Amino acid sequence: MFGFRFSFDAPHYLWLLTLLVPLWWFGFRRLAQLGTTRRLFALLLRSLVIISLVLALAGLQWVWVTDRITVVYLLDQSDSIPQALRRRMLDFAIDNARRHRDAAREDRVGLIAFGREAAVEVPPFDAELPAA
Repeated sequence: MFGFRFSFDAPHYLWLLTLLVPLWWFGFRRLAQLGTTRRLFALLLRSLVIISLVLALAGLQWVWVTDRITVVYLLDQSDSIPQALRRRMLDFAIDNARRHRDAAREDRVGLIAFGREAAVEVPPFDAELPAA
């Protein structure tokens, strides 16, 4: 039902990770005077910096995948719409949400009424729309 995955905005920057090879090749020789432990720590730290920069350039994103659905009904409640038609629109939204919302999947439904000014009448939540 839920899952996480990584995504990239610009995956073509990932080729820059090949810079790690010369970093280790030349760095392992040039840092020989540090001793084995300090040399490995320095190379690991440098590698971490390069990896972080490349992942930032590539636009790494942690994506949350879900099959939940959120539906927000927009209802025109302006005075130019007859009262009976406004009531039918509201009844349609409530009935449609009852028929199609899957409670087991935790789908959400909301309602925005607008006329001269838009207002969120019912923010998206996990229960049925209240009958008006």
